Amino acid sequence: MSAKGGLMMGTKKVGALPSRQERTTIIITDFLILSSAFFHIVKTSAIFLILVSRGFPRLTPEHTGLNMEPDRILMLNLKNRLLKREPQRPDAPHADDTERLRIATCVVLLEVAKSDDEFGSLEKAAIAAILQREFQVSQEAVEALMEVAKSHREDSVDLFEFTSLINHHYDREEKIKIVEFAWHVIYADRELNRYEDHFVHKLARLFRLQHEEMIEAKLRVLEKVRASLPRT
Repeated sequence: MSAKGGLMMGTKKVGALPSRQERTTIIITDFLILSSAFFHIVKTSAIFLILVSRGFPRLTPEHTGLNMEPDRILMLNLKNRLLKREPQRPDAPHADDTERLRIATCVVLLEVAKSDDEFGSLEKAAIAAILQREFQVSQEAVEALMEVAKSHREDSVDLFEFTSLINHHYDREEKIKIVEFAWHVIYADRELNRYEDHFVHKLARLFRLQHEEMIEAKLRVLEKVRASLPRT
C-alpha cells in the first residue's frame, strides 16, 4: 500500500481514470460497433426494398407454417399470375412443375375444343369436369386455370412448347390419357368433324404416339359415350 493509501498494480492505480490512449481506443471501438450495426440496418432495408420492388415469393405451407390445401395454393398462384398480367411462359425454369403441366394440359384441351372454330358450353363443361376430377381442385380453381391457360396460348406461337413440356414430364400412358381426354371433349356434343379429327391426329404425332394408340383411345371414349346414351 502506498503512502496515499491507494492500491497499486504496477504503476497504475485501480479505479484511476483511463489514459488518453485508452479513451481513444474506447471511442474507436464504439464507433466500429455502431458502424457495423448501421451497416446491417442498411443492408436489411435494401433487401426489403428489393423484395417489395420485385414482388415477394409465393406463399407456401413451408413459408407460412399454415397447412394450406393444394387447391388453395393453386388458386393463389393462378390469381397472382392474372393480377400481374405478366406473360410468364409455362416452360419458365422457376415455375412449379405441377402447375406448368396443369396449364399445358388445359391449353391442349382448350385447343381441341376450338379446333372446329366453335367452343360451346358442352365442351367447356367437359374440360372443366376433366380438370376438376384429374387435378382434384374446385370449380373456381378450374375457371382460373382456364383463364391462365388461355393467356399463355395467346402469347405462344404454337402448341409445341406445351406438348414438349408434357413429353418431357409424362410417360407414354399419361400422354395416351390426355389424348383420351381430347376425345372426351370432342364427343361432348356427340359429333366429330374433320377438323377435330385432324387435330387429334396432330396431337398424337406431337406426343410421339402410334396411330393405333390414338384409335384405341378413341374407341374407349366411344364405348363410354354409347353406354351413356338412353336405351330405346
